[in-house]
Amino acid sequence: MTLKRGERRRRPRTETIEIGARALQFVTGWEGIISLGVLVVLAVLAQGILKLPMPFGIGEKQPLPDAWGYLAVPRGTTPKIVFVGDVSNGAKMEASGAKQGVEIAVKEFGKILNATVELQVVEDACKGEEAATKARELAGDPRVIGVVSQACDASVEAARLVYEEKHLSYLAIADTKPEITTQGAMVTFRMRANERVQGRNAALFMRQNVSTQRALLLHDGNPSAQAIADAFRTQYRAMRGEVRDLRQVSLTENFDALYQDIKTLDVDLIFFMGGGRTAAEALKALLQRGYDGKFLVSDSAYADASFNTVGRDLEGSYATVLQPARGDRFASWKEAYEKDYGPVGPLSPEGYDAAAVLLQAAALVAKVESDGATKLGRQGMVGNIRSVPYRGVTGVMAFDGNGDRGTLVATVMKFEDGQFKPAAAPAPTPVPATDPTASTP
Repeated sequence: MTLKRGERRRRPRTETIEIGARALQFVTGWEGIISLGVLVVLAVLAQGILKLPMPFGIGEKQPLPDAWGYLAVPRGTTPKIVFVGDVSNGAKMEASGAKQGVEIAVKEFGKILNATVELQVVEDACKGEEAATKARELAGDPRVIGVVSQACDASVEAARLVYEEKHLSYLAIADTKPEITTQGAMVTFRMRANERVQGRNAALFMRQNVSTQRALLLHDGNPSAQAIADAFRTQYRAMRGEVRDLRQVSLTENFDALYQDIKTLDVDLIFFMGGGRTAAEALKALLQRGYDGKFLVSDSAYADASFNTVGRDLEGSYATVLQPARGDRFASWKEAYEKDYGPVGPLSPEGYDAAAVLLQAAALVAKVESDGATKLGRQGMVGNIRSVPYRGVTGVMAFDGNGDRGTLVATVMKFEDGQFKPAAAPAPTPVPATDPTASTP
């Protein structure tokens, strides 16, 4: 039948109902569900590969809230980092070079979004209570995003407790005491080696390279001695060495009785952890009584001029030394530093690297809020300090779970020909060709 112009073919009502029923059956049936799933997968793939925006935020990963909360630098103000310098010994703060190192880092990395970071300098008089009070003040300042400290041990220990509570990133550049980065420390980091590493490195070297077997550990009450001794004992025993005892000695020690105990214990290594004067007296007294084993001292004795009063008796003794780390970049950085600031100070590199890694970690988490404030996640910053791939002038920034730099070790030195030199491992014992079961010790 031919339709005239203006007329419309109308489907019978029963036919319309049948089509609708089939459509509903398709949508709710397995065919429809599978087809819809395929379309969703294709859409997600297109968004991921072609970076096409999806409606209603589909496929977008929403950032999780920071577990420790946020630093919020108010609109119209600038973020700042704080440098705490030690002035307790009467010297100028600039004497160590740490402040200058921080200043250079701020010039190079001091941009967070569009804001220029400000440097605040604080003097420290090595009084723990005052340091804690100042730390609470700084932690309450919304502009402060982190602290770099050159303060003394007492001040660092007091201040770090405040920063741990407030989750404010804190980098100590001179401290080596084990207590600063204990298990459970979250926001405290140190730029120099933990004294504790001496124990592990001493055990490795003396057991593996010098082949000592039975050690006696001595100390003079040094607060770090227990931590060093624990690390030594753990490593030494793991290598089938024996630690016969840990004892405290003094300048008034009964060395006759001590020597008899050494003979009874059949000791072939003495590791002394403490000051140079007591170490010197112990070494002289034991040598006079016939001790012929190895004698090793920690860095605190090595760095003490009174230990050198032993003179020729030092020949053949060993020392663990916490030498400052210097990376591949140090030479070129030093040249640039000296053009503007003169000679590099003993803590200039540590100050520079501490500020540099802190600023880069902050820049990675910074975001601008709708009210114009700059927001930085506290936990996110700490995570970035641990993971930022930064190769500094003191070497690679790699912090372990406690905030210590895992790449820093103690060097073992040996006194030969009138001076301490880096200890060389003894040549391995040759294996006889006729004995196929022999092995190198």
